[in-house]
Amino acid sequence: MPQHAPLAALFEIDVTDPAAVASRASELRERLRAPITAPSVPPKSSPERAVDELARQRDRLRLQFLELPAELRERLIEQDQLERERRGVAEQAEQARQLREAAERERSAALLAAQQAATAAERELAVEEARLQTHRAELAAMAQAWNTRSQADLDARGRLASRYSSATSGEALRPTQADALYQSIRTDLSELRERADQALSDLAAPSSIAGVTSELELQSPRFDQFAEQRNHLVRLRADIAAEEAEMARHERDDRYRAAASTMESLQNLQTLRVALLARLSPERREQVTGLNAEGLQRLRGELSHVTLMARWYPEQRRHAIAGLREQLRNVLTAGGVGLRALAFVALLVAYVYVQRRRRAALTWLRLRLVGAVDNRAIALRLNSAMLALSAVAGELLLLGTVYLLFDRILLHAAQVPEVAVLRKLAFAYAWYRLALAAIHRVLLNSVRRYRRVDLELDRKILRSVRVVALFALVMTAYLIISQALLGRGALYGTARTLAWAGTALIGYYLIRMWREDVAKSYLSMYPEGRLASLVRGTSGHSHGLIVALLAFGFVAARGLWTWLRDTALRFEQTRKALAYLLRRRLERQAEREAGNAPDPRQLPDELTGALSEDPVTSPLRVQHFPAQDEVLAMVQGLAGGQQGGLVALVGDRGVGKTTWLNALAEQLGEALPLCQLDLQERLLDPAELIGQLSSRLELPQVGGDGELIARLNEGPRRVVIVDLAQNLMLRAVGGLDCYECLLGIGRATAGRVIWILAFARWPFEFLQRLHPGQDIYHRIIHLNGWSERQISDLINHRMKAAGYAVDYSELQLDAALPSRSPRPLDEEGLSNLNAEQEPPSDRYHRIIWDYADGNPRIALHFWRYSLVPAGEKRVKVRLFSTPSQAVLEMTGLQTRFLLACLVQHENLTASEAGRSMRLDEAACAASLETLRSKGMLVAENGRYRVDSHWNRAVLRFLQRKKLLVV
Repeated sequence: MPQHAPLAALFEIDVTDPAAVASRASELRERLRAPITAPSVPPKSSPERAVDELARQRDRLRLQFLELPAELRERLIEQDQLERERRGVAEQAEQARQLREAAERERSAALLAAQQAATAAERELAVEEARLQTHRAELAAMAQAWNTRSQADLDARGRLASRYSSATSGEALRPTQADALYQSIRTDLSELRERADQALSDLAAPSSIAGVTSELELQSPRFDQFAEQRNHLVRLRADIAAEEAEMARHERDDRYRAAASTMESLQNLQTLRVALLARLSPERREQVTGLNAEGLQRLRGELSHVTLMARWYPEQRRHAIAGLREQLRNVLTAGGVGLRALAFVALLVAYVYVQRRRRAALTWLRLRLVGAVDNRAIALRLNSAMLALSAVAGELLLLGTVYLLFDRILLHAAQVPEVAVLRKLAFAYAWYRLALAAIHRVLLNSVRRYRRVDLELDRKILRSVRVVALFALVMTAYLIISQALLGRGALYGTARTLAWAGTALIGYYLIRMWREDVAKSYLSMYPEGRLASLVRGTSGHSHGLIVALLAFGFVAARGLWTWLRDTALRFEQTRKALAYLLRRRLERQAEREAGNAPDPRQLPDELTGALSEDPVTSPLRVQHFPAQDEVLAMVQGLAGGQQGGLVALVGDRGVGKTTWLNALAEQLGEALPLCQLDLQERLLDPAELIGQLSSRLELPQVGGDGELIARLNEGPRRVVIVDLAQNLMLRAVGGLDCYECLLGIGRATAGRVIWILAFARWPFEFLQRLHPGQDIYHRIIHLNGWSERQISDLINHRMKAAGYAVDYSELQLDAALPSRSPRPLDEEGLSNLNAEQEPPSDRYHRIIWDYADGNPRIALHFWRYSLVPAGEKRVKVRLFSTPSQAVLEMTGLQTRFLLACLVQHENLTASEAGRSMRLDEAACAASLETLRSKGMLVAENGRYRVDSHWNRAVLRFLQRKKLLVV
């Protein structure tokens, strides 16, 4: 590389920055791909072309260097730096030699002048000049000696770099080569430590520059006649004093450079030694890392290295502070430092301010949020989340402050070793605080699920967690500091041994602390267990710690199983499985008590009315209307001049579609004109549909859908609700004309009308397949099955409205698997710790919820089939009976297809069934009547649908037989 310019000028970047190198290389590639001369540009002259070619040649050379492997590039940069330093030292040596020769010539001339002096005064001046020139020559000789020593140090650095180039190049080394290199490094490290010790001692040694002293008073009157010689000596003394000051500064800098160079070589070689450990042969690695003489010698070497680093660090920081003072004198750099200092102070003030007020603010926010939520389950979860956030808010605030300080304010100083280490330690401490608070919170909540936690137990848990977390923090800090000083060397490797030893001590401490609690817990769980006698007999004895440790294993296993069981109950599939197991157990119990099954016909009329499966109004209605707010917003938008649209309300029969529509109509009020059309009969003729719409919309009879569309678009904005919209289709030829007609009317009038169509689930899925890839509806609202809590609330609400008390004692639920329910909130918004055991009502309601798949109509039906009168305003609960699957299994194939067709239409007459299945109407009528006689179907005005009692059994049977498809 050219020697007349620095690397930054040659490449116009910092070649030690990988990101800058990659960016610059990409820029050079793009530049070299570009043509020399664009076609639209006039040709250049020969000199200009030569300059462009030289520039491209320069860029090719730059790119060639930047594309070298990183290790090779770093080695070349280091060699270039050494070569530049050698030239600088050689130039300084040459200057010192010339200065020394000039001083000796001047000294010889002064001595000659002294011999030829005519007077004593003239002789004294000549002798003084000779003495000063001698001192000046000595200073030059000393500078030459320093340069010679610097040249020797540079040569030694060059030899070290070339000696271990194979280890730093990334090339594969054979184990024998790695062993030899490792031994050579050990030898060089020993020599370097001696040189580093001497270099650090030289830093504290006094200066070797002895100032020149003279008793000759040049201002004496006797020298007045030699004014020119006297003035020359005055200038010479001043020059020598300036040279002495410069030499003293140079000596300090030279000593610091020598120490810095030696310590850098020592650190690089130490890092190389650690990296070479993985390449050693197994035998050699065992020798140098094991607890033997060589391993101990290696450990002593690293301790010696730490000692040298401890001596070097203050000198290095003192030198850096001097450089910082120079930066502060610079207006440009001082401004940046001042801004960062101001940001640091602002961050500290903000942290203290928020930290002091966080508890009150979070408590206020929690109470407001919980109080604003009507849904009990959501309020419970929100309260728990806010309490958990409050428990770790201070620690999260500390972690965020550390992040802002080191990764934002001090980001420019991230490469400074001290800042990097301090950042890691600060993050380690912040994570320690957060982990301590979070683990303490989790353990506290886990214990509170099974027992009351007093202040003493709380402090004991916190003290135990703090001991473990503090040990982890100390080990983390040890690893950070040891890696910063020595890399992953011997001190870093001892962390595993220290960790095992510390873990054993902490385990002993915790066992002693919790010994009595473990013994009490074990005896309460296993009073006649295998260790019960040993636990009682060794209480208070030192050897009882081993018994306590064994007992802790049993207690921990039992506690873990209980926690996993309770946690599993939070998942719906787990609750369904438990509900199924409990129902099977109750069925076996009911079989032993045959002839005692509940009969809903024995229930009082007032209770039967309260448990009606038909759509109800207040006060029997439960508020559960998903997405109704969105539809109301659409209505408000339509009233304000926006577009309407088509809305589909989809759900199984009994899930609450009609109740949802009735509640929507009540909410609408007088906002817009409302038309409700309840399709109790199936419409397959578009003209009949248009006639019914015209009549309900109070429009004159129209001649077709086009005229109806025109009248709707000319009329007021309105809302049209169509319930049982599945009665507009039949899975047969021509059976979809009415549905397509209504879709056409709805699309054409969507600018002024909101159409809300309610469908049963299975017919709607079939209708959606008629228009694949098209968005027919502006909004599709799916009414899914209700949650377990909602079904339980529904049953409790209906029983409360009827004024009846419920007795669950005959179910014998106490033997079932225990489970838990969310705790209610007390007046302060905190969870009630006394709500420990889930009530039997919730557990039986879970059975009904599981069997009904969350369908409220089916749930109410089987709840009625669970009740037996037990006195005035009182009923007992027994397990409901379910339809027998054997009856369905004995049906013929045609009957099964008929059942599937009925479910896919939600309701059918015999003629509609025959048309859809292409069967004889009489045969279909006979089959439908047979199913009705078995209780599977109900009929109203000749229209059949699956009875609520058989609904789940039929659906599951058809799905299992792969007959229920869309």
